[in-house]
Amino acid sequence: MGRHGIALPAVFALLTVLCLGLSGGCGRRQKPADEPPQEQARHFTLQHLAGPVRVELSGEVAHAAPDRSGATVRQPSLSLANDEETIEISGGQDGSAEVKMGGSGSVEQVVLKGDIAVVQRDRASGKIVTEARCRRLTYEEARRLLTMEGNPVIRWGRGVFSGDRILYYWTEKKVMIEGNVNAVFSAGPHTAP
Repeated sequence: MGRHGIALPAVFALLTVLCLGLSGGCGRRQKPADEPPQEQARHFTLQHLAGPVRVELSGEVAHAAPDRSGATVRQPSLSLANDEETIEISGGQDGSAEVKMGGSGSVEQVVLKGDIAVVQRDRASGKIVTEARCRRLTYEEARRLLTMEGNPVIRWGRGVFSGDRILYYWTEKKVMIEGNVNAVFSAGPHTAP
């Protein structure tokens, strides 16, 4: 864990303490009794191991759902890693993410919105394998699927691909492009799968 790393149980404990400690006084507007309390943390990291895959979500501010089924994150950064490669996803300064949690506290889905940048690297060499940009990215843990929407563009090997939607099954190294597909290939050595 990094400088601001907090394990999942600690995140929710911290969020609960913050919520209880800040719920009254300090000139804050009192919430109506029927409005659920909002839990918040600043500068946090959530790590989850899903078999051979490590999922790490960090951000500046997180608001947890009262039932702990999810959270909203500002300025999100999502990292996916296995033994062979890492994928770093950034939501930018104005970015946000909606996180859906499973019953065991595991990350099921992350939806990032903003100026999304994706960089996939080979772990052994550090070499960039794939780069992508989009306005909305959905990561589904069960299928290890990244769905890019909002003017998605992906640079993979000698090609640059765009369409209405790009689906990237990252552990299978399979890309599917849907709607208004455009592909541009450049001459030169093959540099990616």
